[in-house]
Formats: sequence, C-alpha cells, structure tokens
Amino acid sequence: MANKAVTRITLEVNGQEFTNLQSYTENERIIAKSVKYMNKRGSAGITPEYGFSIDVVLDKNENADFLESIEDATIVIEYEGGDRVIFLNVRTISIGEQTANGEDEIVYPVAFTAEERKAEPA
Repeated sequence: MANKAVTRITLEVNGQEFTNLQSYTENERIIAKSVKYMNKRGSAGITPEYGFSIDVVLDKNENADFLESIEDATIVIEYEGGDRVIFLNVRTISIGEQTANGEDEIVYPVAFTAEERKAEPA
C-alpha cells in the first residue's frame, strides 16, 4: 500500500466522524528490541508500537481542544483501489505548531499512537 495514494482519512471518536484530515505519515514499526546477553547480543520480540501523524484541518473558528482528549478512537486510511489500514485504540501523543493554510483554516499536525493496526486489502 506504500505505493498507492491515500484517498481518504477518517477519524472516529466518541461516535463522531471527522474527515478533515490530510498528510498521513506512518512511523517505523518497532517489533523487536536488541538485547545484550552475557557473551553475545540477541533480540527479543515486543508488543508492536504503531505511531503515525496526520494534519487535522479546522476552520479558524473551530475549537481544537478536542484533539488533546482523543482516546480509544479509530483511524481509517483508505487507498486508491480500496485497500485500507485501520488503527484501533488510537490516542493523541502530541499536537504540533498550528499553521494557517490561507483559506480561513488552521492546520494542526497531530501525532498518534495505536494499540492495533489492521491492513485490509480490497
């Protein structure tokens, strides 16, 4: 799916759906850690960490405070051709510096973490 264009990003939180999202970037997935033994090095599997960032676009009059309290949300990334990636139990990690986009909208870069990631082919 990395070679396909994202066609839609949806955030579902507390029964509400937000689609004013853009610029999805998925972080590296950490699935194991290096471990030091007495006489050698090895690796140990860990619970995967799923992180990503999305730009949230709000009207300049909209309140962005809800971004701080996002927990137990779902984010769906849809690609051309119908493939989807679904992140479950999503939580806000950080909110970056806001910028105006010249269209009476404010863009907030938001970093998220998720407990689960599901890839669904079309």
